[in-house]
Amino acid sequence: MGKYTGLLLCSDFDGTLCYQGQVSPANLEAIEVFEQNGGRFTLATGRYPWILRELKIPLRCNAPLVCMNGAILYDGETDRYLYEGTMSEDYTDVLMEILRGQKGIRDLRICSSDTKQAETIPTDAYEMIHGAMRRKPYKILLHVDTEYSDEIKDKVICLSGDRYAVSRSWINGIEIQEARYDKGKTARRLANLVGADKLICVGDYENDLSMLLEADLGVAMGNAVDVVKQAADWVTASVTEDGIARLIEGL
Repeated sequence: MGKYTGLLLCSDFDGTLCYQGQVSPANLEAIEVFEQNGGRFTLATGRYPWILRELKIPLRCNAPLVCMNGAILYDGETDRYLYEGTMSEDYTDVLMEILRGQKGIRDLRICSSDTKQAETIPTDAYEMIHGAMRRKPYKILLHVDTEYSDEIKDKVICLSGDRYAVSRSWINGIEIQEARYDKGKTARRLANLVGADKLICVGDYENDLSMLLEADLGVAMGNAVDVVKQAADWVTASVTEDGIARLIEGL
């Protein structure tokens, strides 16, 4: 039994653990100490599971990864998908209504489950969009202009209904997925899977809200947007001030 036994810490990646493609030595060292003393650490990210390999970051997560904003639960030790939640092609007509005549959408990216990569598709290419949706994607990303971001987000929420989760991962990125598979629900599934006594989640942007609200301890970064700070139980230091290390030290 170690100091952190029974704790599962789920950390967002970009803007929380990672800054400009790098994880600080202080954060890496703190995570290693956390794991050596009984804690379980993982990422809860909007990216695909091979994020650490792609960025060549020397971080070992000793719990499965929460990816695609919760649509994937991936065990890196066995290279196995423990859980996948995909969207229905029924969403195609809703998506086309969102895109039709809407100013400020730079491009459309559909994160597929069969090719395991994001496809950038012209916003007026119905057949291509329908084909991508038939392959049951994990999520949809709308890359939007800052001045239209609020307007487009409100439109997406209005047209999508309760079945779908709509959030922003940054001001220019609006993400859509099945509501059953958000970060919070999958983080809780993971906590139950590993037998954690306490779920701790930390993030900085709107797509992290579901897991902060689901957590036994929800933590916002010092650089988090106001809505995330308001939802948090605790605010740690910013990503440029080793906020994850400071969080672990304070547990």
